[in-house]
Amino acid sequence: MHDADVRPPLMHMVKATYPEARVLPELGLEYGLVRVDMAALSPARLHGYEVKADADTLRCRPRPTTATAPSWTGAPSSREPAT
Repeated sequence: MHDADVRPPLMHMVKATYPEARVLPELGLEYGLVRVDMAALSPARLHGYEVKADADTLRCRPRPTTATAPSWTGAPSSREPAT
């Protein structure tokens, strides 16, 4: 499976799950040093999604995980702000 195969159904799922949110295909964090592949922004929450296709590895994960770890919790594929 390729990135292009994953994004359309993910976009559909995110829009259906968070209809009040603005869904962005990519969002830079920490002044562009890291990014999430898809983000759902609502007044109450920010949900970030990292898309990993079959050919991808997790080698690039340490920096994004470190960047989001202080304020985010949850599964690696769906992170919610800590309460």
